[in-house]
Amino acid sequence: MTGEAKRQRYIISHLASEGDSITRTRTAIAQHIAEKNGIVWKNIYSGVFRDLDEVLIPLNIVIEDGRLPLTRGPKALQESGVPFYKLTIKGLLVALGLVELKDKDGVLQQFLSKSEIKENHFKESIKILAKISPSFAYSIFEKYIRAYCDGKVKDIIPF
Repeated sequence: MTGEAKRQRYIISHLASEGDSITRTRTAIAQHIAEKNGIVWKNIYSGVFRDLDEVLIPLNIVIEDGRLPLTRGPKALQESGVPFYKLTIKGLLVALGLVELKDKDGVLQQFLSKSEIKENHFKESIKILAKISPSFAYSIFEKYIRAYCDGKVKDIIPF
């Protein structure tokens, strides 16, 4: 797996596990990744910026969720604020397929509550499967995401 792929996986898992807007900025994401890997966050910031703007946002996995106001720093940033991000439905589904993600149950609840699954029994079946055999349930998500990446599945959201 390339360094870029690892960084993108970290970004997705970070956004899936963080709720506070201040922890979902580019700087906070870079600092979190750097801390986990024992490197300086400023060295990874440009990669995080590029991954968000050129890969994850165009693929509709991540969207800008708002802007935090700044009281100091460059005037342009003070006026527009610092963007913070969140995962889309597609991003939540991708996050469920990541081994790195710790709170898969919470992300599954978010995914099921935000998705437009019309068959209620399908949602209940997934919840029961995740409760009875979480490793099996999440391995299904992992294999599904892998099949999408390999081009075996046409649309990542099946409903």
